[in-house]
Amino acid sequence: MADWQESIDSTNKDLMSIVPAGQQRVQYFRPPYGQRTLEISEYVEKAQQQVMLWNIDSQDWNERITAKQITGRMVSLMLLWRRGILLFHDVHPKARKALPEILKAIEKTAVRWVPWR
Repeated sequence: MADWQESIDSTNKDLMSIVPAGQQRVQYFRPPYGQRTLEISEYVEKAQQQVMLWNIDSQDWNERITAKQITGRMVSLMLLWRRGILLFHDVHPKARKALPEILKAIEKTAVRWVPWR
């Protein structure tokens, strides 16, 4: 994308218009599809942001799995790894179906949600 810097700056400006008062800046940048280059990473760092990726993919985008399978997958991986950053996409209906079930299932385990930093 030729105008990627403008896109990042424009998105940050839009986000800052809606973040709660007192928050000074957008802290994290998740590159689309996780794709990044050294140039992008350096640009984001100069903006005092950190590239943030995920390590547990819900695969809510995958047409071959159901919301119930997503729930099982996510709970299993969370229990196995005991930590992680979860990837969901708000544009996929399966994510909206799976997430409440994941939260219910996790309540019955030793897994706890903790704030990032």
